Amino acid sequence: EPDAAAFQDLVDAAPEPCTRKLTSSAFDVAPTAELGAPWPTVLFSHCHTCTRFSSYSIAERLAGHGFLVAAVDHAGNTLFEELAGDPLPVDAATLALRSADMQRLLDELLDPSASSLPAAFIGLADSERVGVFGHSFGSVTTGKLLQDDDRFIAGVGIAAPFESPLLPGIAMADIDEPLLLLVAVEDNSITEIGNNILRSNFTSANTPAWKIEFADAGHWSFSDLCDLIPGFQPGCGEGQRQTNQSETFTYLDNTQARDLAATKVTSFFALTLRGEAEARTQLEAPDPVLDIAVRE
Repeated sequence: EPDAAAFQDLVDAAPEPCTRKLTSSAFDVAPTAELGAPWPTVLFSHCHTCTRFSSYSIAERLAGHGFLVAAVDHAGNTLFEELAGDPLPVDAATLALRSADMQRLLDELLDPSASSLPAAFIGLADSERVGVFGHSFGSVTTGKLLQDDDRFIAGVGIAAPFESPLLPGIAMADIDEPLLLLVAVEDNSITEIGNNILRSNFTSANTPAWKIEFADAGHWSFSDLCDLIPGFQPGCGEGQRQTNQSETFTYLDNTQARDLAATKVTSFFALTLRGEAEARTQLEAPDPVLDIAVRE
């Protein structure tokens, strides 16, 4: 509190088709002992002025498939600072702070004496099988972690490039880990300019790398917080095409977008962190709204 109450009020008032209001998981349930320990581990970095719940659908799907998933609020760069009118800027200093948040989170997960973790999660994270994913500014954070911290061995960037002239300090040539990049074709936030930089990231990436473009998706189509506040709206209902700005269109259904993203991200980490060869079939399975490219 008061952040929890403010968040609850926003969720209650948000439009049903856009913001995801119900989860498919139970609260405070002990991890299954059947899988044994340690578990492959995936960390999540949220978007600019968002929350750790921003991609809960993906986190939940990963957890349901036997991954340990952890996310933090990037203090100073969350929804609650945005509501107060005082968020940190999108700049190199904030990127460095966000990266440090994620590294500290991993430190805690791998600490056998961590006092901040529930007892059931101590010793559960596998230090040899750690992935990371992020949305928007979280995607940039993901790129920095893959470049700077060898503990992360696979990563997913959603709706923002890693290497960009807007935030220097990340080079695709310095990222050797397997990558999955998700592109929102009608992204109003990074626009077609940002999408083309994201596509360029893919063509210059070390292999293996996958790129999946989502037709009619906006910047927030993948997010559980889509339309929670007006700034998170593009990605639900009607919008103007970025690829043809004279055209009005209807965004990809949010439930469909989140489900497809969760399927592809989970398949990617099953392949790269658990070595499940059959997961590649699911990762590359065609869908009418997807354009899938692979470099290897």
